[in-house]
Amino acid sequence: MRTRSEAKRDRQRRRRGGDGGGDEFLPARSATEEAWQVEVPNDPINEQVLLSAMTLDAETRKRLLRRLKPDHFFAERHRAVFAGLQEMTARGLEFDPAVLARYAPDVDVRFLEQIAESRGEAPPNLDHHVDTLLWDHKRAQAAEGPVAAFLAGLQNPRESPARMRALARLVGQAFEDAQSKAPFLRDTDAVVGEMMATLRRRVEGEAFFPFGIEGLDAGEDGVRRLRPGAAPGLVTVLTGMSGAGKTTTAGHMILGQVRQRRRVLVGAWEVRAPMTLELVTTLSLGWSRSRILDGRNQRVDTAMTREEMEVFEQRARELAPYIVFVDNPFRRGSVRKSGRVTNDDYLDILEEHVEASGAAVALFDLFDRCLRDRRPDDEQEALWRLLEMTDAHQIHTVVVHQQNLKGDHVRRDNRPSLPGLKGSSAYVDVGATIVAPHIPARFKNVPDDKFELHVLKTRFGPPFGLEFDWDPDTGQVWGGRDFGRDELFDDGADGATTPRMGKKPQRKGPRS
Repeated sequence: MRTRSEAKRDRQRRRRGGDGGGDEFLPARSATEEAWQVEVPNDPINEQVLLSAMTLDAETRKRLLRRLKPDHFFAERHRAVFAGLQEMTARGLEFDPAVLARYAPDVDVRFLEQIAESRGEAPPNLDHHVDTLLWDHKRAQAAEGPVAAFLAGLQNPRESPARMRALARLVGQAFEDAQSKAPFLRDTDAVVGEMMATLRRRVEGEAFFPFGIEGLDAGEDGVRRLRPGAAPGLVTVLTGMSGAGKTTTAGHMILGQVRQRRRVLVGAWEVRAPMTLELVTTLSLGWSRSRILDGRNQRVDTAMTREEMEVFEQRARELAPYIVFVDNPFRRGSVRKSGRVTNDDYLDILEEHVEASGAAVALFDLFDRCLRDRRPDDEQEALWRLLEMTDAHQIHTVVVHQQNLKGDHVRRDNRPSLPGLKGSSAYVDVGATIVAPHIPARFKNVPDDKFELHVLKTRFGPPFGLEFDWDPDTGQVWGGRDFGRDELFDDGADGATTPRMGKKPQRKGPRS
């Protein structure tokens, strides 16, 4: 049986050029260092039992994905299968060997089908197999960490007694459930494997997740503006003044994900679920929003015909399977608990709905509706919890949030800014991307034919701004073109009250 230690030594030998010469990347180990390598056998059949159970039953798959990580598996082919199942579940896809081969090209699909057919059904004693896997993983961690260090110390006659006693204590702690054993240390080889898997997908064009807004994801030349976009594990903050186009932009984002067959969980707490679905349906058809909102009145008959109603209903039913709405469970009295209700109580509810939805993207409008306490420290903790939830479930989260309506950082033309974000500055910290819509005609007397998107932050590139042509009656935007960073961040000629981002406005005139 090939052990993890043997495989690891082989990888290290290849890095040192031991299998064919070449420049040495790492110095060769000494004979003393080789002496304290520890072999840790594991049970590959146990790993295969768990993987086959995950392919046979969706509930088992979700349960094990919450409890295990690719690092827990010894065999590289088993880690690849588990990572592929993670990717499929994050995208809201059911298990299918062909689909798995698409999203995880390193997986031997024929091998997976063989072990699934040999089992037939998930084992009744699944917890035993999970415990066995975790125990094997703990033994391997101990062998590669404190046990190896202890044996190396024994080989070194100059090692101090105090150091050896400390290492001996660490060996004992490694096999206990105490948190002092640093359980979050990652296996370096597994990190390299994950990095290369992501890089391969990027090279093959599969690691880009567009928002679905023409001009925002990429320019006319095809060069990507936002990378990686609406990717799993990241948070996007959608912010703007009231009336600046947040709801329209959110509708386009939802529609863009649905067109990619990505299921979206929508917390429509500002604009209710039926109205949100009506907006997305209207945007998908490119119809007049005012005509649909007006209906029939005594002066003007703009009501839809029966045929148009049927078309509208048919389109809504086509979109509906990819949009899951969650009602606002955060109204006073909705959490039945004794004692003080906290933000964590509300976020527990939210996480349960995220898990049950099977969504690849979650959009919460407005996010602060699910906060019991909105003091800056409490809001910050809630946002960090949201980021952890996003990463744990490998979804993409869009947080809709307001800009301040008054204060030092409000510009005279009401253009959005980072300092203008309402509440905690943690919105800037957790957001991998911060997108801020702005409709100039809503705030000054100009033709209502321009729509702006200010990308105030993007983690993997510089901020930028886009101006679109738009039809306010249909909500359609097109022809996105860049405007300069000076216009994005500076006062401009219109006398905005906030200077460059991050600087406090200077007081003018004598102090009172």
